[in-house]
Order: sequence, then C-alpha cells, then structure tokens
Amino acid sequence: MTCVADADPSTKTSPLLVDTDGGSVGDGVEDANHNGKIDAGETDPNDPTDDVPVTGCTGDGDCGSPTSGKVCDPATKTCVDGCHTPGNGCPSDLVCTSDTPAIGSCVECLDDTQCGDAQSGKVCEDHVCVSGCHEGGNGCPEGQECTSTTIQIGTCETPQTTTTTPEDDEVVAEGGGCVCTTRPAADDGRGWLLALAVGGLFAARRRRSR
Repeated sequence: MTCVADADPSTKTSPLLVDTDGGSVGDGVEDANHNGKIDAGETDPNDPTDDVPVTGCTGDGDCGSPTSGKVCDPATKTCVDGCHTPGNGCPSDLVCTSDTPAIGSCVECLDDTQCGDAQSGKVCEDHVCVSGCHEGGNGCPEGQECTSTTIQIGTCETPQTTTTTPEDDEVVAEGGGCVCTTRPAADDGRGWLLALAVGGLFAARRRRSR
C-alpha cells in the first residue's frame, strides 16, 4: 500500500463512512487521486450537492418513451425535461427546439405552420400560437383583413363597408314644367309613374292659368 500525503489538511472526511457527505458517491470516487484535496475535475466529499449519482440514467431509454419529452442529461446522468436528435422527442402536440444532439425544449410551435393553415388567423410568437397575422406567415380567414403589411404581427379585422339608401341616390331635375327623378335599379317603377303624374298635373295647371 502506498501512503499519499494529505494535500489539504484543512479538510477532513470520516474514516468510518464510505460516503462522508451522504450524497450517494463515495469519498474515494470524489477524491479520485486520494490526496485529500479537491483537484480539477473532482467533487467535494463534504458537499452532497455536487455528487453525481452512480445509479441514474445511461441513455434516453431510461427516462421514458421516444415521445416522453424526457432525456438523459449526460453531464449529470439524470433524467430531465427535454428532447434532442437522436434521442427522445416530444409528445404529439409539441415540437422540439433542437434537431441536434444538444438538449432542447418541447414547445407549441417553431413557426406559423404549426399553428394552422395560411388562413387560420393564428401565428407563432415566442414558441406559442396566438391570434394574429403578418406578411410572410399566416393570414386571416376569408372576409377579414390583416392590419399588418409587414412581418410584425397584426390582427384580423372585418373591413368597414358603407351602405346607401335609395333616397341617397335620388336625383331630381326640374325645368319647363317637367320633373324627373332617378332611383337605383332596385326601384319597382312606381316612382317613375308618380313623377310623371305629378309633372302632368303641374303642366295642366300652368295651361289653365294662362
């Protein structure tokens, strides 16, 4: 047996316990070179929070199904929320922010296509589908118009329409004892007959007055 000098006499571990800090990793594993000092790459045998469990996950398969939204973090050997490729992905109603081995997150959307069709009135904002529209993305349902003509998100609104009444379109011309009126095409013709009758009556009165 080789005796290794204590490189840090200020720290002590229990000679009776395999794992002094109770963090699940033995003192001899945390102090890999057994010199009594916390060297680079080693953990503190007196600090349970930095212990990497010896029993945990070795791959995504230990964390759930391929659509569980759970993966094995290689740094901590623990199951965490996330997704990556290759590896476990997201539930069917979510998409992953990563298409590489780096761990990403399961979110509602990455772009407008995950929020509906081109006339859905729904767009993707900060990985969440919201009501809206914009240029280069999803637009509005039929009969509505978008308030935005740029990539900035606008709202879908019904265009304002102006209505007119028959009285608004009526034109009256007088002169020479004749009164003429015009009305929209929807008029059934009785207005013309009334105008002619009034004009005739007016002309007859003028003749009698002479």
